[in-house]
Amino acid sequence: LKPERRRLIEDALPEGVGLEIWDDASPLGYDKQKSSNIEVVTRALARQHRFVIKDKIDYYDFFSVFEDDMRNTGGHISHFLEVTAELNRLKDAAPDTLPPEPRGDDLNENFYGPLSKLQLGRMIPGFIRVEVLLDESKYPSQKNLDPIPVDLEFDIKDEDGTIKKQQRTFDPIPCCGVSNVKGLPEHPARDQIMLWETSVFGANVRQLPTTNITSKSDMLDWVLLQTGPKTFHMSAEQFVGGYWAGRDGAYGNAPKLGEAHPRYIAQQGGWMATHEQLIDMHRNQCTQGFFPPFDKPAFNEDGLFFENVEFWSGAFQIFVGFGKGCNMQRVISMHPDHFSKHFLYHTANNKQASGQIKNERKVKAENFFGQVNSVVKAAKRKIDENKGE
Repeated sequence: LKPERRRLIEDALPEGVGLEIWDDASPLGYDKQKSSNIEVVTRALARQHRFVIKDKIDYYDFFSVFEDDMRNTGGHISHFLEVTAELNRLKDAAPDTLPPEPRGDDLNENFYGPLSKLQLGRMIPGFIRVEVLLDESKYPSQKNLDPIPVDLEFDIKDEDGTIKKQQRTFDPIPCCGVSNVKGLPEHPARDQIMLWETSVFGANVRQLPTTNITSKSDMLDWVLLQTGPKTFHMSAEQFVGGYWAGRDGAYGNAPKLGEAHPRYIAQQGGWMATHEQLIDMHRNQCTQGFFPPFDKPAFNEDGLFFENVEFWSGAFQIFVGFGKGCNMQRVISMHPDHFSKHFLYHTANNKQASGQIKNERKVKAENFFGQVNSVVKAAKRKIDENKGE
């Protein structure tokens, strides 16, 4: 880093904020995928953050690691902390354990009812990365929507407890309203926000339990459970079921795909966590721990062999369950005041024009919002049916 560039960064930091830079941080190793020679393993650069965080874990309350083209704002961090506080509130009020929920048959999965401390302890606020569609005449988005209606009518509870129906839309400002940055739109329209790493076909929703403790405006009444955690790598008591979008036959006989299917994983391009969350993941959630050393049998070559950028900084290890995963369950609030705060801008804006993603995978965030809301309403109807039996 040139001295003049460092001064620019230091001048922009608030007083009292330190700056440390690790030059030449990419590790050396035997990248057996390519050769038997010692070389710089650039794709493991993201692994190096773990060493820094382990070194600093007792000095900070919060940690954030993102790829350099992801827009992560103070608003995102505030929202993460608000959702975390609400999850902690639910966890504090929950029983220590409950009988295992049904799993293995999507039509029998629980999607409402009590959750234990063990189940809620796996939950963490989630995000989905998006881009702003710049020219749909050149790079069009999805035209034929999945067979789930786009329903943007929501039941909103007033301060006095009255339920009113309101039409609400996706808000592009929290993720993508960028000022004075060349090449990025300052005021994107709501129908310009596009996601490509999930769709309503991968949606599972759940109603979280209520408590007598005052909550924050039904923030976590219904949530979207993001895909990733694998039931095979968790105890039966940890499993959290959901109502799948295809449960009522909307997709005919199409089966629900795997829990970590790459088309629906919705990687974030990074992760954030509190000091307490990282300690809990390392000690209780991650099968091989979160911090180094990265030893066998889970890791080879100290984590340099095979593991890619998405594993370390895209948070595959944290949100996916396998021999070295953590199985953390990401949740997204379906409340229209909060849903849009779960989206992060991939400012490179190059996925839409890469040619590697089919147009039908480029889903507008507002359509996704309305479709998942339809799944929530289908789940509510099923609850009413069950109560009437």
